[in-house]
Amino acid sequence: PKKLRGLRGPGEPPTAGDLMDGDKVVGRLGSTAISATGWLGLAIVKRKHAEPGTVVHLADGREARVVAVPVL
Repeated sequence: PKKLRGLRGPGEPPTAGDLMDGDKVVGRLGSTAISATGWLGLAIVKRKHAEPGTVVHLADGREARVVAVPVL
């Protein structure tokens, strides 16, 4: 019960890794790329966290927002 979603965040692109909600792993970030407004990435996230606009946390503590695929 997971979905492919895009992620968007500010700053430099992170490395692949787990996505967190508090102390629970809710997905996995795969590839990332630099965009004009920060970075974009592809992730597999649990259905509960797959709604566009949902905030998840990267392993380094930064926030990212779920966006629908295709990411433009």
